[in-house]
Amino acid sequence: MTLNSRTIQDIYNHFQIPPGLQKHMYIVTMIGKYICDSWQGPSINKQAIVTALLLHDLGNLIKFDLSENAVILDPTLHDSSWRGIQQKLIKKYGTSAHKATLKMAKEIITDSPTLKLIDAMDATNLEKISQESWEHQICEYADMRVIPNGISSLDKRLTDIHDRYQHLSPDWEDKELLTKNKIFGKKIEDSLQENTIENIIFIPQRKIDSYLIELPQYIIKKDN
Repeated sequence: MTLNSRTIQDIYNHFQIPPGLQKHMYIVTMIGKYICDSWQGPSINKQAIVTALLLHDLGNLIKFDLSENAVILDPTLHDSSWRGIQQKLIKKYGTSAHKATLKMAKEIITDSPTLKLIDAMDATNLEKISQESWEHQICEYADMRVIPNGISSLDKRLTDIHDRYQHLSPDWEDKELLTKNKIFGKKIEDSLQENTIENIIFIPQRKIDSYLIELPQYIIKKDN
């Protein structure tokens, strides 16, 4: 794919992003865009936020467990062809989903602020995120509002991550860290709410539907 302007759906198709993962990134972006569209606080780079969220999990297929007895949340991934696609991604981009995402994003854009937002997303340390820029906080918060089944509360999302990943990482196994992240997650949520004119916790269904129709046609430019 050339690095000219492309819709995000073109990009997802090019990288063979699974439908469930596409849906996740669209919903996360929808939350971030909703916050941006109702923002009345200090100046923020709204384009960088939206672009970063649309790209933030490009490489996640790499870390999915597609083994025969795995619990697979996206029914599409039961098709064995996804194992082959996964292996091709690993061969090209490595075994780290986060590093793969950055490499893939750099094939699409050169914009440094956007790449920095993607690189900085880290749900294991919301205390650190709470001290970062508004753009960082919006990106992380948006991602922290989405579980595999859709939008959720911040508390439910953090609990879901803990339950699903505690066997994979000492960070997610740490109950004290979970409690700390919930405290700082709420701090981020409250700070963002103070700077928006809409209720960011309860997003109207009509807005959700509108964004999910609009976002697949969002143009991603090389220099953002």
